[in-house]
Amino acid sequence: MKIKKVVTSLLLGITIILASTSVSEAYVLHGWKLPSKSSTYKWGTNLDDGSSVIKSGWSAADSAWYTASSINFTVNTSSVNTLNSWYEYSSTYYGRMTTTHSDGKVTKFAGDLNSGNTNITKSNVAKSTGVHEFGHAIGIAHTGGTSIMNSSRDRTTMHTPQTDDKNGVNAIY
Repeated sequence: MKIKKVVTSLLLGITIILASTSVSEAYVLHGWKLPSKSSTYKWGTNLDDGSSVIKSGWSAADSAWYTASSINFTVNTSSVNTLNSWYEYSSTYYGRMTTTHSDGKVTKFAGDLNSGNTNITKSNVAKSTGVHEFGHAIGIAHTGGTSIMNSSRDRTTMHTPQTDDKNGVNAIY
């Protein structure tokens, strides 16, 4: 009887420990995806005039996704998809992605990086924001943990897709 109580107490203790252990965040999917792993975009009117921190950020983000997952974004002036910038003085609003989809397939996306964000010119912040926004077009939603899709990440140190983000892309495509 005494052994049975010890075993029961031990099992109960293990169950409580396992239940209270936090599990790291996993990718979250939007429910849409690009029609293929290749997609085009054109530069918006705010980026047509040459190089800028924002345009460089978008270009670096494009390359980061290709390196991480073979998602291939290319510039095409007749694309329906647009990458651009807008200005809103802020230290917290970095970017936005509007994605239109039908039957689970993206039909159009429009991304903007906020040139009015007081942090956007810091090292890697525009790239990190661009990678995050492209993630939405690809089909990945916000999450926590170590992920480019974590809205609270340190944008100066995390500026490429992480393992969780790559796992999300692999689950979609």
